[in-house]
Amino acid sequence: MALTLAGPAAAQDPLSVQGPLVAQASAAGQEPVVFDIAEQDLNAALLLFADRTGLQLVYDIGLVEGLRSASLNGSFMPQDALTRLLAGTGIAFRVSDADTVTLERVALQDNGDTLRLGPVTVTAARTATPVSELAASVTILDRDDIEKQPSLQTQPLDGLKRVVPGIQFNDPAGFDPRLRGRRPSFRVNGVDLLNRGAPSRNDIQDLVGDAFGRIEVVRGADATFGQGASGGAINFITPRPKPGPLQLETSFGLSFAPDGDGPDRLTERVRQSATGTLGKIDYFIGGGFTSFGSEFDPEGDPLPDDTGVTKRNAHEIDWNATLSYNLAPSATVETSHYFVHNFQGERTFQTVFDGQGGIGEKSTVLRSPDDSDTDGSRTHYIGTLKYQNSDFLGNLVSVTGFAQILDEDAIGQGNRLDWQRGKTGLNASVDTALTFLDGLLVEGASLEWGLDYEYAWSGALEFDGAPLQAGLSTHNIAPLAQIRVPVADDFLLSAGVRYEQFFTELDDARDRAFGVADFEGGNLSYGAPLFNASLLYFLSDEIELYGGFSQALEILGIQNATTSVPTASVIEPEPSTTDQFEVGLRGSWSKFQGSVSAFYSTSDSASSFQVISAPQTPTGVRSVPLREARRLWGVEATADWQATNWLSLGGLVAWTDGVRENDEEDWVKLRQEDITPLTISPYIELTPSEPLLFRLQATHEVGTDARREIFNNVDGFSTSAKTFVDLYAQYDSTWGKLSVGIENLFDEFAFSNFAESRNFNRSIPFEGRRITLNYSVEW
Repeated sequence: MALTLAGPAAAQDPLSVQGPLVAQASAAGQEPVVFDIAEQDLNAALLLFADRTGLQLVYDIGLVEGLRSASLNGSFMPQDALTRLLAGTGIAFRVSDADTVTLERVALQDNGDTLRLGPVTVTAARTATPVSELAASVTILDRDDIEKQPSLQTQPLDGLKRVVPGIQFNDPAGFDPRLRGRRPSFRVNGVDLLNRGAPSRNDIQDLVGDAFGRIEVVRGADATFGQGASGGAINFITPRPKPGPLQLETSFGLSFAPDGDGPDRLTERVRQSATGTLGKIDYFIGGGFTSFGSEFDPEGDPLPDDTGVTKRNAHEIDWNATLSYNLAPSATVETSHYFVHNFQGERTFQTVFDGQGGIGEKSTVLRSPDDSDTDGSRTHYIGTLKYQNSDFLGNLVSVTGFAQILDEDAIGQGNRLDWQRGKTGLNASVDTALTFLDGLLVEGASLEWGLDYEYAWSGALEFDGAPLQAGLSTHNIAPLAQIRVPVADDFLLSAGVRYEQFFTELDDARDRAFGVADFEGGNLSYGAPLFNASLLYFLSDEIELYGGFSQALEILGIQNATTSVPTASVIEPEPSTTDQFEVGLRGSWSKFQGSVSAFYSTSDSASSFQVISAPQTPTGVRSVPLREARRLWGVEATADWQATNWLSLGGLVAWTDGVRENDEEDWVKLRQEDITPLTISPYIELTPSEPLLFRLQATHEVGTDARREIFNNVDGFSTSAKTFVDLYAQYDSTWGKLSVGIENLFDEFAFSNFAESRNFNRSIPFEGRRITLNYSVEW
């Protein structure tokens, strides 16, 4: 019998297990069947169930990842057997027709009675883990959530800030973002986007919002994700295959700024996808083309085109593909690919540095001359190959290989920038059941252990063919172990350790740009252990209380350091570690779901380097990580209430503040770009009839007081309060889905906290009102 099974996938994509022929399936569904299914991985157990009954099961893979089935032995009618198999998982099923059974999470029954939601898993971690087993704050956006935030298509952070607590960024383009005051790890299908040599270059402009089916955000320092996750991890996941006959989806969209003038204001996009089963392979293939127009502030003035930072007046081609092959009932192989090419021709608008742009005053932006040489392009590819076996000698084994290549070519300020970088590596882990611990109070303990390896390289950053920063390559080896121990049904203990070891080779750099002295390369090495421990207490079936400690490692800006010293021998890398403590409460009460958490994090050094005097050395200087101790603290809360069948309310509240130690060893408040001022984001969602949906949401951020010594010992300025309101409407019918979004509905004029607090001479306001139209159809 041929079985078709998709590998791990996003929760919005159905997984289909095919049984025998329809005639056989119908007969099987009406007679008792003998089962002999041991307690095991739920996905594998469902495969055996489909094999025995001949029924077709359709379900979301996110429902079953990380779950185990009950045992099933004896003769049962298929419906009774499936009920027993799913016992305790929180998953319900309904009969779609004589041969098809659909599994799903259901929040409400038709009579309004509440059901406990089934487990939601997070795949951003090494293995799929139910949220209820994570001592961390988590936000998950499925495809419907993404569509309700049109700004995700052009500026991913702008859309995420409206629905994820704690996100902050330094300018309207979303450059160098923060999560809980620290840099997060941005990922595509689990592969980190952060530049290994210059961590402020996070490459998030290569994220195409409508190319993804799911976004997972784990907030706060987490050793699980390795280096670069001091603020947490944000994983963008491409759609997974839908096994079965060929299914096509076509979408068209356009957006424009009604405050702008001229044809430059229109952005157009088209996207096509195909999914299904070909032989024994399940596949998803999708791609799109976008022509971006100009953006305008609320006063109708244009915003500048920054090559390599924004997508204004650029053209973008992207495609992604996922192929899945079921080797055996418990083993799958899956490969995913994500590619984007962005080309920006001559700038349409650019900033003029004429002294304008002080407090409350925007910089001058003019149309570029016809002969300006300001073109640029970026090409980014990320690929993975994953093997997973849920029953390899009784263990869950997962091995993932990955590769990333990025080529950047841009012109700005009269100089051509060329930069290539990439990485390849392997993540391997084994999850072993510790059955010898089973006893009176402990049952179901497990140990996950493994090894991560990464080889990353970053070519010399060149201007007009001359290097500025030296190229580098780094080998990163990280063994790890994590133990999970359920105690007395009410508690879950977890603890782990990970050791990060780095071996970096810096290249020579001769005849450097801008007259910078030559650099002599060399080898560097450093490492550090990272620990975590947590305790979850299940107060009831619906409510969980958790607390934990976790460490994370900053990516050191070693490549940046090569611009200010003559040789690698004076660079002394030291691990920059963040310690985070967090407590939280989450749960589901009747028609209300909510969470609240508080955190405190500390670090003693930054990821950037400083040059200090060292008379005893041949060069007279040393380059060491910047000694800037930081302490941050904050509170976050989320709420969602289904008031009636047609009305939902909710939102989020977030606040982060902190202090840092200055050169005089005084503690001063953190800069405004490193904190999250009190932010409140409520929403109201109406579904007056089946095909119609309306959503109104607002984001209000309070102002902040002036702060000391924010830049080169210069005191900063206060920031103003700002409020953005968005409206989204959707009509979904058998002939397709039509949606309309209006962002910044009331044309709020505001600057970023970074620009306001520093009296920056390049003050660019946020975009004004933008209208987005989209139509999609499945066929």
